[in-house]
Amino acid sequence: MDFSRGACDFCGACAEACPESLFAVRESTPWNIKARVNADCLSIAGVTCRVCAEWCDARAVRFRLEVGGRARPEINDGACTGCGECVAVCPVKAITMEECE
Repeated sequence: MDFSRGACDFCGACAEACPESLFAVRESTPWNIKARVNADCLSIAGVTCRVCAEWCDARAVRFRLEVGGRARPEINDGACTGCGECVAVCPVKAITMEECE
């Protein structure tokens, strides 16, 4: 999945269109991946940016204020659906999706 091109809304159209049996049954979770923010994040560098949180429908991205006026992004794994919306909108490509156990 190339999240830099956009997010997955879990509509199932790709599974329906694919002639191969590559996709799990629709009742199951499509994957176990979660967003991770790396050190290139503008907010960590002191630049005001909250675009990932603004686009997260699940409200899985929050910012913890730190001394000095910086805000560190935090991902709530329980709320993160793995849709990748935050990846697509990050202006510095500081968010990746990683498989979780």
